[in-house]
This record gives sequence, structure tokens and C-alpha cells, in this order.
Amino acid sequence: MCASSSRPIAPAPSPGAEETAIVHRSSANSSLSSKSGIKRASTACQSCKQIKRKCDQQHPCSNCIKTGTDCIYDQAQDGRRRAARKRNVEELELKRDALDTILESLRDPDDDNVQNLLRLIRSNAPLDEIIQCASVNNQYISEDQLASLAVAVDSGLSRKPMLSINALCDIPLIKVPARPWTNVTNDDDLVSHLISIYFTWFNPIYPVVARELFVAHMTAGDPNSQFCSPILVNSMCAMACQFSDHQEVLTSPGDHATRGKGFLEEAMKLWTAEIGRPALTTLQAGQPLAVALTIIGKDRISTSYIDQMNDMAADLVFGAQRADSALQSLDMQKSLRLAIWSLYELSVDYSITFMRTRSYNTPAVDRARVVDDVFKFDSNWFPYPESEPVSAVDFETCANLQYDLHVLSADIASYLFDSKDRRHVLNDNLGDFDRRLKTFAACLPQPDDDQKLNPYIMDINLSYHSLRNALFNFFKSDESPTDGSWRSKETERYAREQCILSARAASGLFKVYLQRYGSRSFTIGMPQVAVSMAYMLIEELDEPEIQDLFHDMCLIITATARKWFIMRGHARMLFITAEQKKQVIPERTRRILSRIALDSWGPDSHKFFETSKYPNYALARGDDPRIAAMGDLLERWRDFGLEPTMADTTPGTELDRARRGFAQEH
Repeated sequence: MCASSSRPIAPAPSPGAEETAIVHRSSANSSLSSKSGIKRASTACQSCKQIKRKCDQQHPCSNCIKTGTDCIYDQAQDGRRRAARKRNVEELELKRDALDTILESLRDPDDDNVQNLLRLIRSNAPLDEIIQCASVNNQYISEDQLASLAVAVDSGLSRKPMLSINALCDIPLIKVPARPWTNVTNDDDLVSHLISIYFTWFNPIYPVVARELFVAHMTAGDPNSQFCSPILVNSMCAMACQFSDHQEVLTSPGDHATRGKGFLEEAMKLWTAEIGRPALTTLQAGQPLAVALTIIGKDRISTSYIDQMNDMAADLVFGAQRADSALQSLDMQKSLRLAIWSLYELSVDYSITFMRTRSYNTPAVDRARVVDDVFKFDSNWFPYPESEPVSAVDFETCANLQYDLHVLSADIASYLFDSKDRRHVLNDNLGDFDRRLKTFAACLPQPDDDQKLNPYIMDINLSYHSLRNALFNFFKSDESPTDGSWRSKETERYAREQCILSARAASGLFKVYLQRYGSRSFTIGMPQVAVSMAYMLIEELDEPEIQDLFHDMCLIITATARKWFIMRGHARMLFITAEQKKQVIPERTRRILSRIALDSWGPDSHKFFETSKYPNYALARGDDPRIAAMGDLLERWRDFGLEPTMADTTPGTELDRARRGFAQEH
């Protein structure tokens, strides 16, 4: 090799030189990037991540604007070291502040306040709910500190995408496969969890499905089954998502507006495809689907589903009567009876809740025996996902009481909403209804000494008091009755007394329930009871006892609003009603309501509820209850409580802007 063709070998780098070179290269690259104007996104939005496209990290990003997609960022997915380190520090600070708040509240000299807080902690309530309870009674922390801590806990700790202890330790009551029943997930454990929740908290109130029969057919996995179908499974899962604390039920992490969204959309798509072909599982599926839609404020759709199901039930009964009974299996006959009677009870409840005329008739088929057809009696029943057994539940007694109450409710609803001259007709029949209600009350079991009354009997007790309130609230005096001669002053006084008695009884039942079960799960009807009572009580908040009762009802509303968006609309309507009725909401109650009705409310938040016909019971006693519908009322008062500078000029769809209005709460 010629010497001239060789090149000298560079000397070995001195210690530390390699690190210095790396630093220089990093600085050079950084300088080059800054000169070229390139700025890399630290994290992409959920939509761009899903389809693996480049995201410009705007709010909303350009891709989502083009496609009309909701643009949602999950900051917990930002993996940069500095961002992750900052999140860890912030989370530790939040936990420290939360513990300080709880500790100061435990020093409260009022034993009742301390016991309420301990009950929440022992029931494994979410941290934001514990902080809310602690902040209400805490006299040692300023209002600004409490407000910032509440927002920080909601937006920080509760958003972290990690399994809770409850999820990790969860052992579903029922084991079933996800496929071939749903395309939303292939997670058998999640679907088993949701089906277990459904049969614990929904089916005992509205016994739509024969449990053992359904589970056997779902486990078999035959898509041609008469007793299990994709629309039924997706509807049941959509309903169960409204009860679940698992993060997996949120389609977008941390966004409670997407709770059960995947199951709900698939069920609605299947409903549209199958509504013209009456079938048992379609009739069954429509009932949890309608209730799930109501919970998210889509009750105009849900009430139309109720009407369609009543038509479908009539077709199925007519077809069954024409068919040879020998060709119809006993399982089919029992299942059809269950679904039809459950629909009847649901239709009655919707008539009372939404103050609508009857769109149903008493079923022309015999009632099924609920114990034989729905439940397998189990003396060790427990409120899943809890594992502590409850005293034996007599489901047959529950079913009979529910039937008797709904027959009475249907009669009252026909006088309240069907009669043309309803005021005079009701006045003539008030005494008879009062006697029938008292006769029913005499048969109701009351809480026993160890306070282990099962939630289904408590639900019936609360529903009874809610029905009394619905009846007598109509007879309370209002500001400008059309005809003051239709009721006497004595009737007005008696009606007010009965409403207060019902609210007092409901408050006591809620306290017993919270002490035993906590605030994580309510039966499907309990939040509605609190809502109806709150609207009645808000008309006279100048009395101390009324203030206490109103506060108790608002605690149930705010606890439920963590999962059920419709409760946020009710909380805001309560503020509006107080304004219209010239009532002052007590400060302690205002603090818990304002978080969901004022603090997190944006200029377009009312759009979440624009299709809701939920009535404001305090304003709906006139001749036209429709003027008090939630969607219309919130739209008319859309600027209530908002700063003038909150005019929304940011880009994006209406749903984007509405979702940003609730950003603090999530």
C-alpha cells in the first residue's frame, strides 16, 4: 500500500469527549430545528392516533376540523420526560392537598359531618366525591383553595388512565363471551362485568330478561338464538356502562360524555335495522336502550322508542295468539310475558316522569312469576361489585309490590295527563287516590334494626313517596292559577303537608341507603326521586327544615351527576328555578351544585340537552307543562351565570365547544 494513499488515523477521544460531542450534536440539531421553524407535536389527539395520521396539535386540530370529528387530547399520554416528571409532581401535590383537606375535615367538632365523611371513605367512593364532602364542612380552608383543589382533582387525578383497585379485584357474577355479540370490544371480562351490573341494578327493577335463560344462550354463542342477540347484548352493556366505575366504559379516556358510547351507537344502529321485524330480543333490547338514552339527555328519542315498543308488543301478542301454542316453547311464552309486563311498568314510569299522556294499554297476557322466570333465589345475594352479602332478598315480594304500585301510578297518570278538565276531575278523585296510596303504604316493609334493607325494597319505598309528591304537588298553590275556584285552601294546605312528609321520608331513606351502600351505585329510579323532590322543595327555601331536605336531595343529584349527564341539566335548572321563584339557595348547597351547574358550564353546554323534554316540575303545574322542558329552558337561559367575556369564538363543531364547557369537570 502506498504511503501517499493512506490517511492518518484520528486519535482516540479523551474521556468525556463523546458526551461533549453528543451535546454539540444535540445543540446543532436543536438550532437547525429552530431555524427551520419545525415544531414537533408532543402528543397527538385521540382521532389522529387511532388512524395514525400526523396531528398539528391545535385545539381542535386541522384534521378533526376537516372530518368534523370531536378533537380530544389525553395529556396523560404525553410521554416526554419533562412532561411526565411535571405530571408526577403535580399529582403528588394534589394528593397532599387532598389529604390535608380530608384531615382538616376530620377535625370538625360536628360528629355528623365526620361520620358522613367516614362513610364515603369506607364505601370506596371516588376521590373527587370525598373531597366534595370534605370541602362542604371544612372551615379551615379558603373558598379559592377548595375550588382550585376540586377542579385539579377532577382534571388531574381522575383522568389518569389506570385501573382502580375495584377493577383489579373485580370478579364478575356472570361469565359470558364478548363475541359474537358485540363489535365494540373483544374483552370477555369487561362484557362479563357489564352483564353482571345489568342483572344487579337494572333487571330487578324492570325484569326484562329471564336471567338463567339469557346467560345460557349468550354463553353458547349461537347468533341465531331466539333469546340472545347483538342488539340485546349491546343495549344491556350500554345501560350497565351508566353504573360502572371502570375506565374502559369511557370511549375517550377521561371524557364522561362518552360513557358507553360505543355500545349505545351499535345498539341504535341495530334498532334502526330491526325495528320493522318484531322479535322478542328487539322488544327486550329497547327497554334498557331507552333508559340509557334518557340518562344522557336524549329522552325525545327514548320516548319514541317506548311508543314503538308498545306497537311491537301488540304485534307480538297478536302473532302469539294466532300461532299454535303447542309450537311455541314454554321459554318463549315466559320471556314474552316478562318483556311485555316490564314494558308496561316502564311506560307508566315515563308517563309520570315526563308528564305525558298514556301511549300504552294494560297487557293482554298473564303476568309471569318473576321468581321462577327471572331470579334464582339466593340468600347470599350481594350488591355487585361489592362482595359483602345482604340479607336475603324476597324478589317475589318486590315484584308484587312493583306491580301494585304501577297499577296505582297508571290510574293517577290518566287523571293527571289524559283528562281535558284534569283539575276538576283530579279534585273530585283526590280523596280516593289518597286512601289507595295509604293502603299501599301499609304493606311496605320498612328499614329494620341492622339497616340491611335491600335496595329494591328501598327503591319501591322511594318510588311510592315520589308518586305521592307528583300527585299532591299538583294541588299546591301556584303564583297565578287559571281558575282559583277549582281547589280549596284546605286542599292546598293538606297537599303541601303531604309533599313535605314525602320529602322527609325520602331523605331518611336516602340516609339509610348511603350508610349501607355508599354513593357509588343507585337503583335506576332513585336519582329521579331526588330530582322531583328538589323541584318541589325549591319553592320555599326560607324555612330551615326545607333547606336541609333540599340539601339532602342535591347531594344525591351531584353524586349521580358524576356519571349521569342528565343530572347536570337538572342542577342548572334548579339554579334557574330559584332565580325565577326569587328563592336563595343556601351557601352549603350552592357550593356543591355550582361545580356541575355553573363553574364547569360554558356558552354551548346547553347543547348537550337541546333534545331533552325533561320537565321542570316546579314550573310545569300550569296548563301547558311543555314550557318547562329542559332543552327549551336551558336554551333560553343559556347565558345564565356566564361572564359576558365568555362568548365562544374558538373554532370547532358545536359539540366541541359544548364539550370544552365541561372540561373542568372531567
